[in-house]
Amino acid sequence: SPSGNQVAFIDHASSLDNAGSVVVVGRDGRKTILAPDYLAAEGLAWRPSGDEIWYSAAKSGTRYDLRAVTLKGKERLIYSQSSSMVLHDIAKDGRILVSDSRIRVKLLFRGPGESRDRDLSWLDWSLVTSLSPDGKWAAFAESGDGAGEQSQVYVRETTGKPAVRLGPGGDPNFSPDGRFVVAADPNLSIYPLGTG
Repeated sequence: SPSGNQVAFIDHASSLDNAGSVVVVGRDGRKTILAPDYLAAEGLAWRPSGDEIWYSAAKSGTRYDLRAVTLKGKERLIYSQSSSMVLHDIAKDGRILVSDSRIRVKLLFRGPGESRDRDLSWLDWSLVTSLSPDGKWAAFAESGDGAGEQSQVYVRETTGKPAVRLGPGGDPNFSPDGRFVVAADPNLSIYPLGTG
């Protein structure tokens, strides 16, 4: 902080994603959560007056907005645009440094004997985590803007047929027999691939 009495940071509870909360810690070691539970958060700086912390975060999807929170936890939206922006710093005279960020995660597949990749991406953040034992299906999660407020689990045939949404969750994995997909949401969910 400008006074040197507190440190502000984005607390990412998991190393597997960029979900997080804006937190301050005082010299006494007391931790205070000011702005909790953003689906994605990155970039933080103190306002020169020391009365607010500015940060870039997304309530849903991956498009960061420029936001602020007071030391009493009152949040406000400062600026939003169609693409994501990341806050890097605030100068003493109030000028801010942000970057415009356009990120997409693609899912590419190349089968045995094939010489070219096949794009199996579905929405804007197709993060594959598992192939079926026979290699004919890919399980992936969509957690970008297209997924909305909660990450969604999909399976898609590696031939390129349309993806099938199974339900909410992340980090999907096929069962050893290929009949189910297990996902965390944060509880475990078991999705049958056939009737059931």
